[in-house]
Amino acid sequence: MVSETLRPSPAIEGGVDSLFYCWRRVPSTRPGLEEEFQACKASEYWRVNYDEIKYTDFSQSDYFKPKGLQTVSMRSRVTFTYGHFTLMTKLPRVEGGPMLWFGFETDDLFAGGAVHYCWFSGKGALTANIGGITKLVSMDLTRFLPQDVSEKYHWFSIVYRRGLALWYIDGKLRALASISNGDVKDGGVVYDKPPYIASWITDAPSPQLAVLLDIDAAPQVEFHWQGLNPWGLRVSNGDAEEPVRIRLYRDGSEETWAGLTVNPGVELLSQPLPGIGEKTLIMNAPGGELTIEYFTEGNWVEARSQALSSGTTVLGINEYTALIRFRYRAREPGSIRAASLTLV
Repeated sequence: MVSETLRPSPAIEGGVDSLFYCWRRVPSTRPGLEEEFQACKASEYWRVNYDEIKYTDFSQSDYFKPKGLQTVSMRSRVTFTYGHFTLMTKLPRVEGGPMLWFGFETDDLFAGGAVHYCWFSGKGALTANIGGITKLVSMDLTRFLPQDVSEKYHWFSIVYRRGLALWYIDGKLRALASISNGDVKDGGVVYDKPPYIASWITDAPSPQLAVLLDIDAAPQVEFHWQGLNPWGLRVSNGDAEEPVRIRLYRDGSEETWAGLTVNPGVELLSQPLPGIGEKTLIMNAPGGELTIEYFTEGNWVEARSQALSSGTTVLGINEYTALIRFRYRAREPGSIRAASLTLV
């Protein structure tokens, strides 16, 4: 596999034009035309330098859309096979302002697939988006945003591998999507509570995607995305079989199973976890009963139950399904020392 990266070093030498294609969408003045796509240079709208006010905070970091333009779009000159996307930025609020799209996308209208974020600058809302032109699933991440997201820098990351996409805010998993193709292009949000939002999609994005940085809509507003600098952008190819380990949390909570003290009869329900691929559950808990449930055809169904002895259990799960969750009913008192699922 050819290694591709998107990093600041080439931009320091060759400018942002060395990293990105750019086009603008403008109202047309020609008869019979509504709009025009026009080629431009990224440096016309993304003006940066590398003079630090303080470490990683540069005196010029401004990606802007002038009044009268519908969209300024940038796509990376290289594409990525699956991938890791990380952006350090501020997300500015502007009344009546445009949308900011960032992450992975082929070109326009989601055709070919998208795995990205969208920031609605006018209302201060952030979504994670997955899918294609037939079906796009959006997950509202606004509740997970830091209060100072417009004033201070924060990290936004995406991990995209075969069958799964993960969205992070400041290193904390806040959304996941189970990905496949099906006889019908469909999808939806299954779980919309802490610790993260979980969804499924059968309109799988291409594994080969570009990086997008778009300022879209609100042509009546001149908009400046202050704080966006190539120094805060890191993108690389991903691993289709990259292991992913996620801890089990109490349903609707930021509290992990590990660390809980349980008494006989106490029942725990986990959040949804990825179900596609080979999985290993590791638990160290008092004796009890474990039930595995799969999400399929729009419902949670019980797959199987088994008795657990006190101590460590390592359970391989080979069935493929969109999402999976666990129920545990304690038979003995004690503490849960470990509870996590690893996807390989």
